Amino acid sequence: MRIGELAARAGVSPDAIRYYEREGVLPPPRRSSSGYRQYDSGAVERVRFIRKAKALGLRLSEVREVFEIASGGRAPCTHVRTLLEGHLRDVEARMRELRSLRTTLRRTLEQLDQAPPSAGRTCAVIEALPEDRERGRGAPRPQTGGDETLRSRGGRDSGQGRDG
Repeated sequence: MRIGELAARAGVSPDAIRYYEREGVLPPPRRSSSGYRQYDSGAVERVRFIRKAKALGLRLSEVREVFEIASGGRAPCTHVRTLLEGHLRDVEARMRELRSLRTTLRRTLEQLDQAPPSAGRTCAVIEALPEDRERGRGAPRPQTGGDETLRSRGGRDSGQGRDG
């Protein structure tokens, strides 16, 4: 099958297929005499596995590790468990940070409702925040390195990822 059919069957874009090839999680396919990529039926299941692993928060480099373990004849589930436990810890830490930020935002909004306008100043309520908020503690951390999960939330996978 050609790239468009694989993409449709697996629920991703053709760009995602090309990206997975570049990142080494999808082996390069054979090419037709006219240069078109030709995939076997196993590629559909592999791309679906990639999508499911990404939905659990695995990075493509981690998915590649899982495939490498499996291709070496070993069961990768112990490694997957370790990866998922790490991701769970990260999610729980992020949730604590977000709860703290929510509390700070609510308090700041209440203060803004009660504060008189501060003509000639930027915003007295923000200026009065403690220093730890200014340095970013309790505030959302910026996403770095291209978080593929966030980029692909709009529906079909954009093909771009945190490993890109």
